[in-house]
Amino acid sequence: MNESNIVEFAGRDAIADPLTELVRKGARKSLQSAVEAELVRGIARRLAT
Repeated sequence: MNESNIVEFAGRDAIADPLTELVRKGARKSLQSAVEAELVRGIARRLAT
C-alpha cells in the first residue's frame, strides 16, 4: 500500500507577472531580515554568556 496523496506543484517558477515577482521579492526580503535578526540575537546571547 504505497499510495500517496502528495501532489507536486510543477511550473511554480514559470509564473512571471509583475505582481508575483513583487510578492516574491518582498517575501525574500522579509525572510532575509528575519534570519539576520535571529543571527544577531544568537551571537549577542553567546557573547553575553
